[in-house]
Amino acid sequence: VKTDVKELKIDVKELNRKMDNVYEQTAGLTEFRTETNTRLNNIEKDTGFIKHKLNRTEEDVYNIQSHLQIIK
Repeated sequence: VKTDVKELKIDVKELNRKMDNVYEQTAGLTEFRTETNTRLNNIEKDTGFIKHKLNRTEEDVYNIQSHLQIIK
């Protein structure tokens, strides 16, 4: 019985060590996910701004072309 208890204690220590590793990996993945979501949100904002500026530039080009046709 003592041998069995000793083996169980060793098994429990090993399981605890493995669980600690799982917790560390989970924390790392959670941090990575948060950082990734933040970066994706920033990219989405930047993309929206670039689209806005592109539309404004196209509108300006159209207005300039229209004005040049009037001058001709």
